[in-house]
Amino acid sequence: MKLRTQTRTEVNPRTAQVRTLTLRAAITIGLGAAYGAANANYVATMMSPFGNASRIGGAANGSQVGLVNGLAAVWNSTPSSYTPLYSSGLTSSNAIGTNGATHVGIGSGSSTGNKNHALMWNGSANSFVDLHPTGFDNSIAYSVSGNSQVGMGGFAEGYGNAILWNGSAASAINLNPAGFTSSIAYGVSGSSQVGQGFGSPTDTFWHALLWTGTASSYVDLNPTGYLTSRANAVDGVSQVGWASPFASQSLQDRRAFLWNGSSASAIALNPSGFNSSDAFGVRGNMQVGRAEGSATGGNYHALLWNGSASSYTDLHLSLTSLPAGFIDSAATSIDSNGDIYGWGTASDNRQYALKWSQPVPEPGTMLAIGGGIAALLRRRRKN
Repeated sequence: MKLRTQTRTEVNPRTAQVRTLTLRAAITIGLGAAYGAANANYVATMMSPFGNASRIGGAANGSQVGLVNGLAAVWNSTPSSYTPLYSSGLTSSNAIGTNGATHVGIGSGSSTGNKNHALMWNGSANSFVDLHPTGFDNSIAYSVSGNSQVGMGGFAEGYGNAILWNGSAASAINLNPAGFTSSIAYGVSGSSQVGQGFGSPTDTFWHALLWTGTASSYVDLNPTGYLTSRANAVDGVSQVGWASPFASQSLQDRRAFLWNGSSASAIALNPSGFNSSDAFGVRGNMQVGRAEGSATGGNYHALLWNGSASSYTDLHLSLTSLPAGFIDSAATSIDSNGDIYGWGTASDNRQYALKWSQPVPEPGTMLAIGGGIAALLRRRRKN
């Protein structure tokens, strides 16, 4: 719909300009209010194929990845689009991150010597590439952006090192900083990687870390007043995760956080009425995760934030329209079109993949907007 501002010649051009701007502002406010009301609600969809237990961990550019009945899977925005990433050389697998065309995760079977190896799929089940880096007992890939993948190479005795790949096992770059005992990279966006690590520089507490391609580039994101923290995801200049005032990394002690590149930039996202929270995904000014407290009856609910604790939307409330009877839920990622993905635990104690999407404004809403604009224009003509 094209908006045309009506004008007429008046003695004072400045006054005419103000009146014209007022009309435009009124139309803009009318449109914004209508769309805002529609966007305040989310419609939930079960993404599980054939009612099978499933989870979605990552989403980007129209693709979503996770697992169904213990095996890696990929969707293309609808439940019926589910495709298993099963290969004859793998007996178990899980797809965790995607950039739309490339998916990453973990798998084991005869193809990996029956060890857990970081894997990358280029769209189909048999396209997987074994990213396992030399010198490690096991590995996992958590996220992919462009041609970069991140995760961890693990040692048989425990712990491991954060790893950055560029499409092959041979390309592995060890991100574990000097003085650190262990580290893990959970997210990547462009030239930035995020995760956590601990060692003498962190007084042996796990701290959220931000890298830009090398071990020495790390930035400690741990916020003041907290002992432990983790960064789960990054998008542009924003990072999300959690921090805890205690040494434990226990779920009930976590508080969701948003960063913008430094410890000093930390913004606490844990809302009033919630005991604990965790942020798993970020895109632009939107953050998603889960939280629990008196506001949720003690169960974890999927949440959406817009940059502050008070801005949260409880996505779990939209699950009442689904037949499974969901007890708890978590939002793990946001697609480029604003759709949110995750999973929930139903009354049968099985987990099911979920999608939250914003409804398109109904024709009646658009007619009301059009009627309001017409009335404004008529009033303008009379004046």
